[in-house]
Amino acid sequence: MDKATQAEVLADFVAALPGGTDGPAGRPANRPADVTAASAGLPAAAVGWAVALGRRCAEAVLTVMGEDAAWLPEDETRRGIEFSVLSAVRRLVVDVRDFPLSPDQVSAAHKMARHGLPYERYMLGLRMVQEILLEALLDEAARYRPEHGLDNRDGQAWLPGALALATSRFLDESAAAIVSEYLAESQRVIARTAASRRRTVAALLAGEHVPDDVATRTLGIRLGQHHLAIVLWTGERNPPPGARGELESAASKAAAALRATGHVAIHDDGDDVAGLCWITRAVPFPADYPARLTRALAAGEFRAAVGAPAPGPSGFRRSYLAARDAERAARQGLQGKVTAYRDVDVIALLTADPERAQWFVADHLGKLAAQDDEALADLRATALCYLESGCSLVKTAAALHVHRNTVLYRLGSIERLLGRELAADPLAVHAALALAQRLGPALLDHDFTPRPQTDQSLADATYH
Repeated sequence: MDKATQAEVLADFVAALPGGTDGPAGRPANRPADVTAASAGLPAAAVGWAVALGRRCAEAVLTVMGEDAAWLPEDETRRGIEFSVLSAVRRLVVDVRDFPLSPDQVSAAHKMARHGLPYERYMLGLRMVQEILLEALLDEAARYRPEHGLDNRDGQAWLPGALALATSRFLDESAAAIVSEYLAESQRVIARTAASRRRTVAALLAGEHVPDDVATRTLGIRLGQHHLAIVLWTGERNPPPGARGELESAASKAAAALRATGHVAIHDDGDDVAGLCWITRAVPFPADYPARLTRALAAGEFRAAVGAPAPGPSGFRRSYLAARDAERAARQGLQGKVTAYRDVDVIALLTADPERAQWFVADHLGKLAAQDDEALADLRATALCYLESGCSLVKTAAALHVHRNTVLYRLGSIERLLGRELAADPLAVHAALALAQRLGPALLDHDFTPRPQTDQSLADATYH
């Protein structure tokens, strides 16, 4: 048969549908406006038949819903199924290119996404509706007798296949529309969850009170436990597209390495390829936590700055601040995969203001602060070793594997460059030497002229 004849057979078949039940039992579950939208172009009898079949499908689906019935009201389920059956029957006689969803169907898809339920559960119910619908249509097709001069034999032979194809398309288009709504709502849920998580983290970092139940719900951790903050980042200027996902994987590896009871991972707003992570344990962290993290992150492309473990809400904040300090020190020139705050706490404190740290090194090391000079680097190493050994010539010589007289000679050169005795201001010189050794070129400047004293008259001036 040609397409025109096929359309005529389908229209005649739908017009021959027997209608529904009279009285309250035959009343549609949907509002009149929604019934009209789903059944536009259908004869009244076909609408009644679809409403009755929709009730039958709803009963079957509700029977197998089980625990899902707790989050999806029964009347909403009935309306959604009835709308689907009406739409499917309408597809037999109307060329519908865009498959519409009713408000109840959209609501069901959104609720599933918000509850974290797989959309396959909806598909099971939809498939059940399709099977019942096809069975009912085939029963009607067996009783159908074409009228208005249509060829009885051709129409009856062609109709079952056409009905099977139509219900199959109904399932595919319904599924596509539902999945689209489900995925869109899932993305919105993820965005809302991330925003809620960021708000909670921001409140904790600001020192605000956050109730334990709120932290547990939004962050998945218990605030009263022990926390360790980690900053993760990659050194690549143009990281691959999957870098963010790899950052989350690195955070999970770090948590597993320390046997965490939970962890929070969020992206750093200031860096597209940096992440913040808090690892939480019910008991204090092991003393070798930096080594464990180094092993866990050895295979990846990411570096880590690790804060100081601390308990409670204040510890959550304190560990973060320490991790940021360790990150700053690491980015200023420290080598290594993992930088632990406990190993760089003094350096981090002294470099809180990088410009002033550079001034500090220049002021206290003078000409000894020149960079790109191997001999001066050796002298700085000797001076640092001498101060760390308690100004012992013997210990310094042993540590450097040189003769005692070599140490004496170097100390003389050091003091000439400093313009004073090395022990005259040991704390400041020791700190400056430690900064120069750990951070090197980041703090050593070709121009090592000590900074001028501030002109107090200028500092006190009032400008108009």
